[in-house]
This record gives sequence, structure tokens and C-alpha cells, in this order.
Amino acid sequence: MSINSLKDYKSQFFKGKFFHFNNAGLSPIMKIASDEIKYWAERFYQEGYNTDADYFSRVDFSREQLATLLGAKKENIAFFQSTSQAISQFAFNIDLKTDDEVLMLKQEYSSHLYPWQAACKKANAKLVLLDSIDTYKLSVEIFKKNITKKTKVIAVSWVQFQTGSVVDIYELGKICKSKNILFFIDVIQGLGTMPFDFVKSQATAVAGGSHKWLSSAVGVGYLCISNDQAIAMQPHSYGAYTYGTCEDPSDLLCEPKLNALKFEPGSKQVLEICALGVCCEAINEVGVQELQKEIINLNSYFIENFNSKNVSLLITNDEIINGFVNLVPKVEKPQKLKDTLNEKNIFCALRGPGVRLSFGAFNSKPEIQFLLDLF
Repeated sequence: MSINSLKDYKSQFFKGKFFHFNNAGLSPIMKIASDEIKYWAERFYQEGYNTDADYFSRVDFSREQLATLLGAKKENIAFFQSTSQAISQFAFNIDLKTDDEVLMLKQEYSSHLYPWQAACKKANAKLVLLDSIDTYKLSVEIFKKNITKKTKVIAVSWVQFQTGSVVDIYELGKICKSKNILFFIDVIQGLGTMPFDFVKSQATAVAGGSHKWLSSAVGVGYLCISNDQAIAMQPHSYGAYTYGTCEDPSDLLCEPKLNALKFEPGSKQVLEICALGVCCEAINEVGVQELQKEIINLNSYFIENFNSKNVSLLITNDEIINGFVNLVPKVEKPQKLKDTLNEKNIFCALRGPGVRLSFGAFNSKPEIQFLLDLF
């Protein structure tokens, strides 16, 4: 099925009793992803080894589609089981030294923060956690004023998970480049909803996963890494695919691959990777700008029509650029508000100061209106 319009994209999502407003946590998957998984499961069931060349080709297709979405080349992409595994590959293998500094925000999500904490502890490096302002807003200045001669890495989420606050990664990338600082970005909360350009960002590497805004199955993380850094960095795990393929004879003198593929040691989660590929293809064909436009339209509709004496809205960006909004109860606890919404089959999450909503391009105004009518 060709998916080249917003209408086609919306048609890919099952319409039932649930209201999916926690897409920054776990999005429902597209029908093409479900079909892709079923297709390969059936072929593996019926054909076994006969699928070998075909599924390798399909994984390569998925790598290319993801690279297109990231504004990178497919040789920059390595697949992992999760985002945190991709982050760990980078954090533990950049040769941190004693007293090197890694700058991060205190509000970072644990799967991004913990690998850096462990890597710094192992290397006796210093993890410097920075405070954002009280409203959770971000600015490049938070990082800029804390850079020292010992700063080796700045690691940041493009979009913060609690409130959707966005940092100007392109401006931060320029600063890192000028000061020879490694620049690492967790893009999982933005990719698929806002245009991203790996080259323009000047990032050393970025990481993300399949199950949020890419609307694919859980189980795929990815690392997109510059060619120079891929060559310089040692793999965290080793296997046949670090050097060649499973068909190659063992050779203790062989050299690792000279691109990101050397970070994939062995067999891959083919079903999930193939599903991710068709989802990325759909997003590429419809256009991220078109999806972002619809997300802004839906979020704007909610914000403009929200009217409650007991709940306020926390909006961290100067303009609406994504699907995030945080509901902050003035009297009751956020958990009670979340429970009330859950009873109406509305998916949301406790994050930051309140209850986080995260609207996707597949949502609709009638769904948003159902939510509004509860206040």
C-alpha cells in the first residue's frame, strides 16, 4: 500500500475504544508494521533458511529508510535492542579519562542518564548535571556557561520527556564543534515529529528507538554515528558481524568494519527492524513537515479550547512545535487526574509537575474534543 498523504497515514492506525495520548511513551503501531511482522514470521515458519538473502536485503532497506529520516547515510546506522544499549555503546567507548567532564541536564530520562553515569564512574570522569529553569524550559546558555577546559562530552535529549521542552541542537552543535567537544543527542522524543538533519546538527552521534513517534514495534534501538568516530571507536560487543558475516571463516587477524555496522555483533531482531523500516518509509513519503503540521494543529486546538479552573497547562516552548502538553492540577494530586483519565480509556503519563499528554499526527479533533469535554 502506498502511503503518501496525511489521510493515508491516519488510516494506518486502529480505531477502537482507546485514546492514544501517550505517544511519547508507547505509540500504537501502524498496520503496515503489523503486516510486515506477520509476513516475515510466516516466511520463517514456512521457508527457514530460504529467507536468508531476502531478510538481509530487507534489513538493509530499513537501515536506508531510517538513515533518510535522520539525514544521514545508511553506513552511519547501527541497530541495537534498545536506545539505552545504543547510548551505552557510545558512552563506554569514547575513551573517557580521569577528570573528563560530561555535561547533561538533571531532567534527563533515566535510560539516557544511567549509561553516562556508569561510564563516568568506570572512567573516574565527572558527570556534571545542570539545572534548567523552574518552568522546565531549555536554552543553549545552560550548557554554554558550564563548559570548561575539561568538558569532553555534551549529551542532551533533543526533546525532554517530561514536558516536551526542545533544545536548539543546531546552535549547541556549533558550540561543540568550535570547542572540539563530542556532541551526543538522544532523539527518540523528536524523530518523526520534527525534521532532523544529522549533518547540520554536527552531532558526533545520536541514538533513539522504534516505539514512540516512529509508531513501530518495541525492540529496536539505533545509533547514528559519524564516520570518523565509528572508525575510531571500539565495539562494546563482538561477533562475526563485527568483521564480516556469519559465513566467513574464522580469522584472528581480521580487522573490524570501517563503519557503524561493526557495532552489530551478530543476529538481529529481524521482525522488529523490518517493521521499523516500513514505518520510516511511510513517514518519509508523507513528510515529517506534514506530520508536524498536523501535530501542531491538534495540540493548538487542545490548548486554545482548554478551560478548567482546577488544572493549568505547562507549555515549555515559545511556540507550539510538538505534541506535548503537561496538565498541572491546582488542588488534587496528579495521580488522581491520571486515574480519572485512565478510567475514560485515555492514555497519559505522570511526568514532571503533572500529567503529560503527547498527541500524534494520527489523532483527530473529535478525540481531542472528547478529552476537552472532561474538564
